Amino acid sequence: MASNEMLYPSNDVLAKLLAIFKNLHGVATSSAASHDDGGPGEPITLRFMIAGGNNILSGVATAYASLMRHCQPLLQHFEVEFFVLPYSRNHFAEWLARQDPWYNRHIYLPLESKLFVAPSLLPETRSKLTSHGHLHCVGEFYREMSEAYAREADQLVALRLWEVLCWEAPPYTKTPHQLIPCCLRVEIGKFAEKRGQDQLYQSNYQNTNLYRNRANTSYQQQNQNVDDDGYDAYDAEVYENGGVGVDGDEYGSGDYLLHHQNGGGGDYKYNDMDMDIDTFDYQPVALDIDWQPVDMLGRAHIQNIEQKSQYLDTLSLSSVPRYGDEGFPASPDKAGVIHLYCKVRDSHKKKKYQEYALLKNEPSQHVRSCVISSDSPAEKFFILVDDQIYGKFSKIKVQPIIDPITKDQVFMPIRTFFPVNV
Repeated sequence: MASNEMLYPSNDVLAKLLAIFKNLHGVATSSAASHDDGGPGEPITLRFMIAGGNNILSGVATAYASLMRHCQPLLQHFEVEFFVLPYSRNHFAEWLARQDPWYNRHIYLPLESKLFVAPSLLPETRSKLTSHGHLHCVGEFYREMSEAYAREADQLVALRLWEVLCWEAPPYTKTPHQLIPCCLRVEIGKFAEKRGQDQLYQSNYQNTNLYRNRANTSYQQQNQNVDDDGYDAYDAEVYENGGVGVDGDEYGSGDYLLHHQNGGGGDYKYNDMDMDIDTFDYQPVALDIDWQPVDMLGRAHIQNIEQKSQYLDTLSLSSVPRYGDEGFPASPDKAGVIHLYCKVRDSHKKKKYQEYALLKNEPSQHVRSCVISSDSPAEKFFILVDDQIYGKFSKIKVQPIIDPITKDQVFMPIRTFFPVNV
């Protein structure tokens, strides 16, 4: 970057939201001007349905983080609310269903249990916006369910947002090479390395630019079908048909390869034709881990904890817990607390490394921020941020996204039926 201003990556969701806000900005300003006491007036409430899985939720979180960071004067005229419809695997919806029984019964289970038998359409043959067919009874059910959700859900749940600062090589200045928003989790280790190597192989083998992410700076391949804006012919077709997808959407360019190779959409990590992770010969690199711990009340300690030369099979920083997570998970609505879990491959027997055996004995930690760097800058690693691959990097830092005005952690306001107090 040319300056110290760190910019969040842009995506299609951000472009759509900006267009909506700008179109309604005149209405908001005129309403404020006509206010009797000359005050700012009541903000306009805008409600958005997040219909999809982890990739869609991550794309919306990226766009919202960018708006909160760079478009505060525009957002002050609006009150934004989000509703989550888990049409595919959505771990935040799973967590919310465990906390709110009404959401579980009327939103999560109807979409998760697959009770209805409906035809499966290929992307080339799915219905277009110009079709004039009658709405199926299944569609009427889902429409009424969505309308009831938007009308009756009046409780607020805060989905806290985090950011990952990434450096590819020294010097490690205040301006990273990449800045990635995060709302679910960050992973390092065997699975991330296997996923990154697979996508690199597919990109090189097919000579395409399918190895993409929201702000990738490395390993981009050239393709004669890609225009100057980075959209291929498939993206253009999806856009014309009204099915615009975020990078990583099941119908977007980021998941196009995975969508066809794995027999359709859905969450790549949990697909039935998932990679055989056991056959991958993973050689971990030595990592230095430095984190700021928090107590049971979420108050950060003054002194950081550092563990050097850790050889890890897996490392995860989770804001939203998943089924099967080990340790005591954090809560996504709790500010400034994220769950660090490490699986150490082996421990050093030398005396100088005995003081760095904390993660071997206590692999589960609640932290405020965490810095992970390779012991040697020449050794780099892939990372998974909200199930999307990035890298390679030699150093990353995970920390809360702070609102420059309120100095609190930024959160997405999610609506649900009952109060959630974890």
